[in-house]
Parts: sequence; C-alpha cells; structure tokens
Amino acid sequence: AEQNHQITNELSIRKEENTTRSTQAKKSNAETENSEMKKAFSCTETKNERENSSSLKEVNSTLSASREGNERGLSTYESELRKENDMMKVKLSSCEVEIRDMQEKLSNFEAEINGFKNIKN
Repeated sequence: AEQNHQITNELSIRKEENTTRSTQAKKSNAETENSEMKKAFSCTETKNERENSSSLKEVNSTLSASREGNERGLSTYESELRKENDMMKVKLSSCEVEIRDMQEKLSNFEAEINGFKNIKN
C-alpha cells in the first residue's frame, strides 16, 4: 500500500511536470508564432505603404498634369473670349454710329415732310 502511495505521488509529480512542460512549450510556440506573424505583418505593412505611396504619387502626378492642362485650356479660352468681347464692342460701337446716322436721316425726313405739309397748307 505504501509502495502504491509512493508510485501515485511520483506519477502525480511527473504528470504535473509534464503539464508544466507542455504548457511552457505551447506558450513558447505561441510566442514564436506571434513574433513571426508580427514580422510578416510588418513586412506586408511596409510593402503596402510603399505601394500606396507609389499609387498616390501617380495619382498626384496625373491630377497635377490634368490641372495644368485645364489651366492652359482656361487661359486660352479666356483669351479667346476677350478677343471676341473686343470684336463685339467694335461692332456695337459701329451699330451705335449707324443708329445715330439713321436717327439723323429720320429727323431730316420728318423735317422735309413737315415742310411739305406747311407748303400744302
């Protein structure tokens, strides 16, 4: 009975030691795996940052070129509009001169008509 008791105690101690060793091994494996995952994540994160940075540079470059093109186009369009506006001002001025001439002719005709009416009366 004493021998059985000793064997039971020894088995219990070995079981506890095995459980402790197993737990420590699992913990160590988990820490190693966690460390490897962190490294992989860090590498992926760095790669993504580089790719995103490169993509952003491309987008910025495209937008910049587009903006410059739009500004050149607007500048050209504004210049054309100014020229057209200047031509319209010249035409308007010419029309105003024509209107004054017509008004003067009309006034002369009215005076002539009034003169004829006065002769008739």
